[in-house]
Amino acid sequence: MALQLIDVLQAPELAAGVLQDTIPGCSVDRVFVAHGHIVFNLTFAPLRDLPAYPDERARVVVASSGDVTAFPIGAPRPWLHRSPNLDGTTFGAKYAGLCLFYPLDRRELTWQWDDGFEDYVLCVQRHLAFEEYWRRHGEWPVEDAPHGNPPRGQHPILTPFMRKEAARWARLKKL
Repeated sequence: MALQLIDVLQAPELAAGVLQDTIPGCSVDRVFVAHGHIVFNLTFAPLRDLPAYPDERARVVVASSGDVTAFPIGAPRPWLHRSPNLDGTTFGAKYAGLCLFYPLDRRELTWQWDDGFEDYVLCVQRHLAFEEYWRRHGEWPVEDAPHGNPPRGQHPILTPFMRKEAARWARLKKL
């Protein structure tokens, strides 16, 4: 059921149920409205192949404009991919969202509402597991997205695997 913005805004409790039913290991701890935004507090159990990893907690905020931001919840710890703070100050502090994708990347490498809210939450779950992998092993487990503005157009995709995945996602998103 690809949840759209209107679904989340009009029936957040129903959307919470869909997330719990469709995303393995996802629990919605709380859904509430704050400053006109729908807020989901989520807990993700470790992925099946990573049983020694901790539960991860996140807050996903959905604005009526359609903007969506995910924040990790919990004790302070190092993060590799966080956006600048909402007030524009340093990276990686308390109110900085997770940097899930580069907004200027080609369509198949980013999330948009027509992908469904479930896909966004899956990106959050995967990102939190990748951050824990980075903390344990000192490297990002997949091809890392370049950061900053590319000199010409979009950042190149470097590995054959990611080029193949980008082509596969481009086909899927056209269906």
